[in-house]
Amino acid sequence: MRELAIRTTQDTNTSLTVLVPRRMYANALGNLLHRGTGEKMFMTLEELPHVAVTILPFNASHAMRALEADHLPDLD
Repeated sequence: MRELAIRTTQDTNTSLTVLVPRRMYANALGNLLHRGTGEKMFMTLEELPHVAVTILPFNASHAMRALEADHLPDLD
């Protein structure tokens, strides 16, 4: 990811915005398996010039329940 961001912005006229999901899970196993991935990406990319990184919260457990019930998740 870092190398791609560097290549994309190396002309100094191009800016890059990266949206990184912060996955939240209702169970401890999901949190254990996925904790810190988005934050690690953020820390790696935030120091690069012309790169903006935004972390977006995403409740994976809520979305999975909605998909299993065959309807779109609420936007709350």
